[in-house]
Amino acid sequence: MAPDTPVSAIPGIAAKAREEFNAGRTRDVEFRKQMLRDLYYLLYDNIDEICDAVKKDLGKGKLEAGFTEISGALEEIQVLIANVAKWTKPKTPPGVPFKYKILMPRTHLEPLGTVLVLTPWNYPVFLTVATVAAAIAAGDTVVVKMSELAPYSANVLASLASKYLDPNVFQFVLGGLEQAKALNAQKFDLITYTGNGAVAKSILRAAAENLTPVHLELGGKNPAIITETSDLAASARNVAWSKSMNSGQTCTSIDYVLVHESVVNQFVDLFKAAIDSYFPDGQLNTPEYAHIINERHFDRVLNLINDTKGEVKVGGKSNRDTLQIESTLVLNPSLDDPILGEEIFGSAVPVLTYKSLEEAVLTTLKIDDHPLGYYLFTGTTADFDFVQKRTRSGALVKNASVIQAAIPAVPFGGVGSSGDRPYHGLSSLEVFSYSRTTVKAPSKAYLLLDTLFHPVTPRKLTILKLMMPGDSYPRKGRVKSSMFSQLAVVAAALALVGGLATKLLQK
Repeated sequence: MAPDTPVSAIPGIAAKAREEFNAGRTRDVEFRKQMLRDLYYLLYDNIDEICDAVKKDLGKGKLEAGFTEISGALEEIQVLIANVAKWTKPKTPPGVPFKYKILMPRTHLEPLGTVLVLTPWNYPVFLTVATVAAAIAAGDTVVVKMSELAPYSANVLASLASKYLDPNVFQFVLGGLEQAKALNAQKFDLITYTGNGAVAKSILRAAAENLTPVHLELGGKNPAIITETSDLAASARNVAWSKSMNSGQTCTSIDYVLVHESVVNQFVDLFKAAIDSYFPDGQLNTPEYAHIINERHFDRVLNLINDTKGEVKVGGKSNRDTLQIESTLVLNPSLDDPILGEEIFGSAVPVLTYKSLEEAVLTTLKIDDHPLGYYLFTGTTADFDFVQKRTRSGALVKNASVIQAAIPAVPFGGVGSSGDRPYHGLSSLEVFSYSRTTVKAPSKAYLLLDTLFHPVTPRKLTILKLMMPGDSYPRKGRVKSSMFSQLAVVAAALALVGGLATKLLQK
């Protein structure tokens, strides 16, 4: 593997990114599309090599790695290539009053500049490529540091990037905490971080020194509510898939489950049947079953299972040599149980029971009121509407799990403690760009604005009164625009035109 990037080299890397952005090449949309195409083929041409690296880091089989790491990233790049020119065209802001139209106000999505991308170990390829693609589409220059806990993935992407991508636009930093600290001390125009809240706080503190904005995609305790009207077999299979995929090390994975008390025993049996069907030889005997990332996290997840006050109904076995833990269903832990107190990020599945949907929703709000994902398995639209009105989350998903992050162009992100400002598709451009306003006043605009200039005259005060918003709405009842306000705008416009005509005749 390649050596770590020397800490002493990092200020020069950041300076090179700024210099290249200031050269202006990345502002050209066609140049961005060419870079996105290069990034696309970096993945497409090297699927086997990339999947092998992910296998070494996380134990994911090729089916899982191909879907969760490669396919979604390729589709996201395709969306950006197809739409970046359209999305970056100047736009007239909606709702501009008629009297200001002559000033031709427009908004432009323009690149922020230099972006530092810090990505995690759990989906090292997808989360890196999707984020880099967003920054490239926006016209930024990029410095990337992947997690040192996924060294094979980081090394293969760094090596391929040197062959496929413009080294002036895209730079890779390899290493651990020391490199991360050195990068955070540099001046960037945006830092984007995907990971946990504790690290996010340290990044925010460091970024504050340079007033650098930070974009966060974090996690949380994502609940799944399973009602008595749901398709229980499908619900159980979704939960089993969510917790076995990447061994539950997924920010959108179901963290815990609330099942209606009348169907909980049936759900437990169906969950076990789903796991058995996915892994007929047993999870610990399946090489394609992903392992926990390292021994420290292995012990953390295992301790949550061993220390629970709930009853282990399914799974519970582990293999320290392979760092694999079975998908373990724990029934009815107490709310103060550690397994419900922190994001599990592993293969444990706490299951609680409830009597009413109101009770279930209130329980989720006590555990985490800003999760990244919120899952509801039900047979009724009314249940979905109820949950949507009573909760907050990055996404609310009915009768499915995890999949929202894989839908191209659909905004993905959290709220509150689970993150901010979703990305993917158009939202990616909005995160990695800024909205710049332009106003193009006619050369004789000062004649129109003469009403606002000194000296004050009775005629100017009359025109101002016509231009000023007035008593435009009914004081009670339904709020709607009144015809009076529209007539006032027309009258003011006629007065201004009349004043302009007078001025021109005086020339």
